[in-house]
Amino acid sequence: MNLVHDWYMIQAGSIDEAARKMKFDTDLMGQLIRFVSSHEVGHTLGFAP
Repeated sequence: MNLVHDWYMIQAGSIDEAARKMKFDTDLMGQLIRFVSSHEVGHTLGFAP
């Protein structure tokens, strides 16, 4: 989860105030986990290179 946190902080920190916190709220982490999970399932199913 640290990787997802750090990735979002670097990618969105300049435009998303929530990304500047050292601890993300549960809703934001849920959205990030959903995104990463969906992305990886897409690779598994062959939808994305």
